[in-house]
Amino acid sequence: MIDRVRELYPHLTIGVYALEPGGDVQVEVFTPDGTRFGHKAPTEAQCFTAIFGPLPEPEPPAPAPPTNPFD
Repeated sequence: MIDRVRELYPHLTIGVYALEPGGDVQVEVFTPDGTRFGHKAPTEAQCFTAIFGPLPEPEPPAPAPPTNPFD
């Protein structure tokens, strides 16, 4: 999920960590102007959903152009 967030928001700096093994995950987001916000939840996905909402699905890859076997 973090790769998708980085793809959609390349201007943000993102930190993901947990201080206790098996404990909650903390996600912190830093904007270019210095604003910092975050969320703490049992999973990374819950944190990202709380911060960014549902992420749009990636575009499917374009089909490969047909090749001519006689070229």
